[in-house]
Amino acid sequence: MHGFAKAAEFGVDVPKDMVQRGWAYLAQHFREEYAKRMLKEDCCWEFLTFLNYTASCYPDPSWMGNALTAQERRDILDHSFKHWKQHSPYLKSRLALTLKRMGRPRDASLVFAGAMDFARSTQDEGTFWAPQDSSWLW
Repeated sequence: MHGFAKAAEFGVDVPKDMVQRGWAYLAQHFREEYAKRMLKEDCCWEFLTFLNYTASCYPDPSWMGNALTAQERRDILDHSFKHWKQHSPYLKSRLALTLKRMGRPRDASLVFAGAMDFARSTQDEGTFWAPQDSSWLW
């Protein structure tokens, strides 16, 4: 689904009906496997963050064919934001984009700043995300 969203962004002719069928499957999978676990076990934020980010990449909600409701997407966003400090820098950046796209720019700025906390820049290597200095203590 992410690949289709990126292709559409770059002007590739993507079959909308295929995308809608894919989202119908993902929405069913979310409801059957993740919705209850998200609340009951307080888990799965990595998958749900990327799912919601991918949904936010489409030009408009019609691409999802009403697979996930606006309330479900807000619930997923709240759950992901609750765990934003536990995300990798990659997922933090995706969460920040999703927050911005869903009308929460202040939260987006906070999460993006958190992603940039571990960024390092050198003249030879440019900007990169280095392992934490004490990562060997795991």
